[in-house]
Amino acid sequence: GLSYSGYPLSGIGNSCRLRNNGNDAYKGFTADSIGAIYFSFMVKVDSAKSAGDYFAALIPPTSTTLYTARFYAKDSLGGLAFGLSKSTAGAGGIFYTGGNYTLGTTYVVVIKYIFNTGSTTDDVMNVYIFSAGLPATEPVSPTIGPVTGTANESALGRIALRQGSAANAPSLTIDGLRISKTWSNIVSVRNVNSIAQGFALSQNYP
Repeated sequence: GLSYSGYPLSGIGNSCRLRNNGNDAYKGFTADSIGAIYFSFMVKVDSAKSAGDYFAALIPPTSTTLYTARFYAKDSLGGLAFGLSKSTAGAGGIFYTGGNYTLGTTYVVVIKYIFNTGSTTDDVMNVYIFSAGLPATEPVSPTIGPVTGTANESALGRIALRQGSAANAPSLTIDGLRISKTWSNIVSVRNVNSIAQGFALSQNYP
């Protein structure tokens, strides 16, 4: 697993490796459509392509196609750039950082999706990227954002990890995925219930 000082899920073992082939993966959470959703994770990119591609996103509870809050990585003249889009590039564009990030370095990313009810196109998202430390309160200025576009989702209820195409997708390790309704819950340690949820007898070994 990845480690990042101050992140609650740092260094506890296990991680997910994304390469430029293979299957997508989905993990559900309690669906929501009010206020904001914070999606955070640690990421270490090993290699990226100049075209870039997204590797993490949010989707509705039963969907495998309606990706929003798409988070990208691409090569930028030997450096690493991260990007965010609301939907497809044609439905609002992809917004990239400069190539001021480094391959092989662990970063913490926090994506904020804000549900608005004024129209079908007014939901907003921001992304915060950290290379050291983690602020106790939400920064005033995001790294990328605010990002809007022409597509809103009625509700979100799944994290999507996407391995993309060999021509465009980055190779990376992602770890410590969290979903919350508040910034404070993203950066603080949650109390874990130590009571067993159930018992099972598995096949003996060998």
